Amino acid sequence: MYNELENTLTPQAEMAMQDHATHHAQSMGHNVTDTGHLLLGIMSPNPQTKEESIVARNLHNAFGITYGEVRRTVAAIDHVTTRFPGTPRNTPSVKKVLKRAAKFAKRDKKSGRYTKLVITRFHIAEALANVSDPMFLQVLEGLGLTREQFTNAVKGNRVLLTTAK
Repeated sequence: MYNELENTLTPQAEMAMQDHATHHAQSMGHNVTDTGHLLLGIMSPNPQTKEESIVARNLHNAFGITYGEVRRTVAAIDHVTTRFPGTPRNTPSVKKVLKRAAKFAKRDKKSGRYTKLVITRFHIAEALANVSDPMFLQVLEGLGLTREQFTNAVKGNRVLLTTAK
């Protein structure tokens, strides 16, 4: 699934997915990349500029939640621990989120928000907010957030993105 979307991901979204989410899963000793790792991926700062992601900034501004808190929460959740050689595999929920993110990207292209089909970190965040995944809901619960609060924070990102054009 990821390979099918590869050419439509922005560099930041691709970095969030391929580099950050997978790295977090590996560094935590998890053999799968799940929605919690995906959240960490879209919150990761840009490694070149060290600039905070808009998703991380909005969650911090709205709820005081830091990237470190999210990382600790994801690390504390019990994951499958059987080790497979190589890169952690994406869970079906991650595949579902990426598919939903692609739909949101198509919607934005059709509306004229983007001139070409690209999946951004925002689309991934919006998709996370719209998919009922037990692992993601467990992460939100660990952070003291409801899905509705996360969704509202994502909508705040939409406002920031559209006014920044």
